[in-house]
Amino acid sequence: MAENEFSRDEIRAMRRSYGEAGLEHLDADPFTAFADWLRQAHENPMIVEANAMVLSTLGDDSSISTRTVLLKDISDGGFTFFTNYSSRKAHAMENNEHVSLLFPWFAMERQVAISGVAAKVSQQSPKIILQLVLGVHKLVHGQVINHHHWQRVPN
Repeated sequence: MAENEFSRDEIRAMRRSYGEAGLEHLDADPFTAFADWLRQAHENPMIVEANAMVLSTLGDDSSISTRTVLLKDISDGGFTFFTNYSSRKAHAMENNEHVSLLFPWFAMERQVAISGVAAKVSQQSPKIILQLVLGVHKLVHGQVINHHHWQRVPN
């Protein structure tokens, strides 16, 4: 093993124990709960970009592609982000509209995972909106708690 490599034990030792934040009440409306957490993440000096989210798509060859994009808006029952329509992610979403988003707010011991269907807002606008949203999660003590199942179908 080279000097700059980590051993399995060193990697295992990196894990920290979660639980400092404790449990809390989540609003029954997942958009309200998300907006509260987004505001708290924005106000947290340890979180560089609270609106940064991990977007995962499925390509033509069934390969999963993951990258970070920025949330631009929460409206009309969805989460909006911008992309170039000729980008690889836009082509992936044309072929398979099912995507997932992840907001990893580790400093707050939270992550929000969202799965749904992505659709173009309009042909004139270079933005894509995730219209169908399926879940809000909180990570505490390494487990998902306060799991809300919800669905909002676009008009």
